[in-house]
Amino acid sequence: LAVLLLHAVVLNLVIVGGAAIHAVRAGVDPAAALPAEVARLSTDGFWLCLAMVPAVGAALLFLWVLVRLRRGPSMRDTLALYPAPGRAYLAWNALLILFLAAAALANHWADRPVPQWMRQVYDTAGALPLLVLAIVILGPLFEEALFRGFLFRSWLPTRLGAGGTVLLTALFWTGIHVQYAPWELAQVFAAGLLLGAARVRSGSLFVPFSMHALMNLAALAELMLLPSGT
Repeated sequence: LAVLLLHAVVLNLVIVGGAAIHAVRAGVDPAAALPAEVARLSTDGFWLCLAMVPAVGAALLFLWVLVRLRRGPSMRDTLALYPAPGRAYLAWNALLILFLAAAALANHWADRPVPQWMRQVYDTAGALPLLVLAIVILGPLFEEALFRGFLFRSWLPTRLGAGGTVLLTALFWTGIHVQYAPWELAQVFAAGLLLGAARVRSGSLFVPFSMHALMNLAALAELMLLPSGT
């Protein structure tokens, strides 16, 4: 919880700072204009992606401090930073592609469009490399380190066992995606179960990270291919 809170605080500090800068440059009273500017930048892709860099950096640093303070397993052991055979990446990412195809068919059948906030973030991101860095690399890196790394290692030896740990981390991971509607949250939860299973079977955090990155890359590619305003 503390790691998630720190991530959110740094993210919002950057957005508030950006809003204050915009207000000053526009020559208006920052105190009066700040609420509207913060609301605008909260859905501005450029500022959100820019804020991800210090937010993820601060959260990962704090996670490292927590691991050191526990004086237990090393960071490598806690986060399962072990190499995995190439076939593990191929097999699990192939399963992920099948999952994404099934989800796309379900969305088409249910006539579920791409969430408007995703379209807005993409349209206002400005710099594609920054968007890729934030969405495809930093987001999955932070979330996998916390959920399939730190929390996974903490809960796996308990009565929860592998199955309970996969289920609980998927639930907690789904819970942070408050920007989605229930239909999309169900898909996030299913994806979380798949990522947790990959973590258990491969014994490496790198496998679910590669899957998470691929999943976000696929979502970004979908936005790139869709006509603007869809």
